[in-house]
Amino acid sequence: MYVTYFIPILGVTAILYVYIQLLHNTGNIKKMHKGMDEIKLQLHEFGYKLKKMDNVLVNIKHEQEKLKTLMKNVISQEIEKFSSDKTGKTDFALESTENFEHAVTLFGMALCDGKHGPRAMIQADMSPGHCWAVKGTSGGAIIKLLGKVQIDAVSLEHISKNLSPTGEVTSGPKNFSVWGLKHPKDRGQPLGEFSYDIKGPLVQTFAIPNSNFYEFVEFRVLTNHGNPDFTCIYR
Repeated sequence: MYVTYFIPILGVTAILYVYIQLLHNTGNIKKMHKGMDEIKLQLHEFGYKLKKMDNVLVNIKHEQEKLKTLMKNVISQEIEKFSSDKTGKTDFALESTENFEHAVTLFGMALCDGKHGPRAMIQADMSPGHCWAVKGTSGGAIIKLLGKVQIDAVSLEHISKNLSPTGEVTSGPKNFSVWGLKHPKDRGQPLGEFSYDIKGPLVQTFAIPNSNFYEFVEFRVLTNHGNPDFTCIYR
């Protein structure tokens, strides 16, 4: 009789155990699904971030290539400019026609080679001492041009302090003026007054607003950078 009641009770208990296990496992499965969903979301966000980083790296690479190309072009242009007279402009100076006294030595030290006349300032040789040296702080010369020229700029060049025989460049021109002449005896027309910055680039170009044509130019040094004895005009 007890066995008869025990068997149904055992069956019901087993069913309840199985049901409880199923409920427990269902909760775990839901948690697992929720965890998987969170992992999927994180992976999606991580993938999106990786894609953004990849795009940034690609853009950086493109910018580097553009900068590299730009630098190559700039260097090529500067090399071409240096090889074409350092200014990138045509030099119309042909011959200088007036001379002044030369400064040769100071306390026995050779500063500017006295054998170089005003022609030196229109030549490409920029070796130390190869300049036109004039006594004092001012001087000038008339330069014949290659035919009638509409002058739009003048360039002045001086050597570096590091190359100067004395280690200083106070003899370099500072303030100067340019005049346009129809012929050597012409009084001339003022084309501009300029100032060479001794701490600036070695080659400095000054624009000249001019609509006329001239066959001669007068270059007048008004002051130098402090040397009271002589002024050296390199080019």
